[in-house]
Amino acid sequence: MLNLLYSSLVYLLEFPITYYFFYSVSEKRRHPVLSILLGLVIFESGAVINTYFNNTIWLNFFYLFLLLFAFSQCCFKLNWALSILYSVVLLVFCGVWEFATIFLVSVFSNSSTTDYNSDLRLLVIIVSISKLLYSLSCIVFVHFIKRRQITKRYPISFYLYPAIAFACLLTFWYVSANEPIRPISKTIFAVMSVLLFCSSMLLFVIYHHNLEKEGEYIRVKNEFDRLLDEKTHYDILEYQNQQLKIYAHDTRKHLAAIKSLNSDPRIADYIEKLSEQLETYTKHCQSGNKTLDVIIDKYVTECELAGVQFYYDVRACNLGSIEAIDLVAILGNLLDNAIQSASNSAGKTISFESFLRNSLYVIVLNNSCDDVPKTDGQQLISTKHDAGLHGFGLKSVRKTLKKYGGDMNWEYDKVDHLFTVTVMLSPRVV
Repeated sequence: MLNLLYSSLVYLLEFPITYYFFYSVSEKRRHPVLSILLGLVIFESGAVINTYFNNTIWLNFFYLFLLLFAFSQCCFKLNWALSILYSVVLLVFCGVWEFATIFLVSVFSNSSTTDYNSDLRLLVIIVSISKLLYSLSCIVFVHFIKRRQITKRYPISFYLYPAIAFACLLTFWYVSANEPIRPISKTIFAVMSVLLFCSSMLLFVIYHHNLEKEGEYIRVKNEFDRLLDEKTHYDILEYQNQQLKIYAHDTRKHLAAIKSLNSDPRIADYIEKLSEQLETYTKHCQSGNKTLDVIIDKYVTECELAGVQFYYDVRACNLGSIEAIDLVAILGNLLDNAIQSASNSAGKTISFESFLRNSLYVIVLNNSCDDVPKTDGQQLISTKHDAGLHGFGLKSVRKTLKKYGGDMNWEYDKVDHLFTVTVMLSPRVV
């Protein structure tokens, strides 16, 4: 019974460390509550195996590896190779700190490495020490894995609390093992050891969570600021287009007047060519939605510079009920991705179409794409350098679509090397 209680406590303390680690380095596959329940069942099975086979060390470590691998695959979106790698690393951390703690306390008390086995309260203190060191190793490893994504790190002073907790745990163990104190005092020390470990873990988990929220807030704010800048840019372009249109209209009238007064056919031919060029340079999309017109004109120019053919048809639907900044968020991000993909393809084509279907706005964007998109389930993965810092554009699109009760789907044709994004949204803001 003593061994079962001890084993249950060991695996119970290992579970939050494992959950924190995999939560920090990957995306969730299931709801957190379900993941926690599954994790507790998976890890506590280790206590049963440990008790049944009478604490066989090699079997314990092998089964712990299986627990780590199974938990990571069941509850997190990790490929099997990374799951194996991370499980091995965590297994090494766990084993090293267990043996190091036992060796440390035996040297510290000048006793055998098996003397503590006779007292559950001493076992609880020792396991609290080893798991505290194990948790700190995992925290450092998380920072190593995500060093390019974490913009703000733990201050050095932040580690003062676990250092003090470690010193307290050693003191609790020394007093319990060497001083003539009452059993109730030993029990209090054991309970306080577990609470110190839990408080240390909670401190880092909460701080890590706040860092993630702060990073998310910064990314959202940067995206919003970028959209405002683009909206301002589009307003400037629209003003310039209007001025150019007025200038072109007046200039054509002047040229027509000069042509009517001229009798030289060479001058008449020259004026005709000037009028045609002026018509070409001032041609732009005229959908009736000024923001849509400017966006399309901008990307027509960008496609010309990138050597990409851009076809568009917005005659059936000009997306007029979509707020300007939302239209910039949706089309700007989608067309940016399309140009990046098409410019690196052999076909170098983009087609954009908008129409009404069942009282819904429908946007269909096709672009040539030679490489099969990288995905995680249905979620696209950015192929840009430092991918963890990118991929926010599509999140911004999806967030904006929710405002209009909309949705976005994509598909890839491997035969025609064509990537298609379909967006549907309600004309009326929900």
